[in-house]
Amino acid sequence: MPYFWSFFNNAYYKGKKVEQRIHKDALYIDPNSPDAFEEVIWKKYIEQYSLVGFCRLIDHSFNNPDLESKLLESYRKVLFVRGKKRRYLAKGNYNLFRLKYILKLFPDAKIILCIRNPINQCASLARVHKEFMKLAESDSKLEKKLTRLGHFEFGPNRKAIDINSDGYNMTLSQWKSGEDYLGYIQQWEDTYSFVSAFYLHDPRVRNSIHIADYGAFIANTKTVIEQIVDFCELSTDDTFFKNAISQVQLKPEIINTEQYSNPELSALRVYESIIKSSS
Repeated sequence: MPYFWSFFNNAYYKGKKVEQRIHKDALYIDPNSPDAFEEVIWKKYIEQYSLVGFCRLIDHSFNNPDLESKLLESYRKVLFVRGKKRRYLAKGNYNLFRLKYILKLFPDAKIILCIRNPINQCASLARVHKEFMKLAESDSKLEKKLTRLGHFEFGPNRKAIDINSDGYNMTLSQWKSGEDYLGYIQQWEDTYSFVSAFYLHDPRVRNSIHIADYGAFIANTKTVIEQIVDFCELSTDDTFFKNAISQVQLKPEIINTEQYSNPELSALRVYESIIKSSS
């Protein structure tokens, strides 16, 4: 498919301009924007993927020669059609549960862990979920499309992350009662508590991770980009930084802990501990 598409994509996308994502989240994309299409390979080789497999913890003990072969084959094809490149960027949310396995396959991998304060992130997730539910009303095939691609974060096929049974049940209960935001808050805390315990306290993994905080990115855009560039050992110039910075909308994050509930404060404590560990 990467070979085939490299010949026909220009014709297919002819005249297509940069546009905002269907999420309506002020992120603008074009045909060259990265997306998690390799997820269709993971889903083929992980048992019960569409039930709980997508968020299944896969560590260095996991072994699947067919999966490893197909991943490498896909990466190499993409790199080849992109001009015989040597580095591959994987943008996949569910890779968060496979980092130890990925580091086993690619010991020199650079992992950028993007994080945002849970209050604003979960408010955004709840809003995007409503947008996708509206889209589903006019597109009866949206649920199948998202499932095929392995996207369960929001929309008609939304699924909770099952890494903490109590938290998982709480998230489902909140969503069932129409409390989308509180369900996402619970899921946020469960997910990043897992990240902290399973990765950030393991020096073998921690050295391969760079934490990029959204709040810091907005406040000091160039500094955060420079840190990422240095971490990834990339070569850049002033033009790169100017172009990158010009695409960032400066909207400072505002957090007032006096007005939040216990679940929100609990999630904020996890957030603050992760940010502190990155300094």
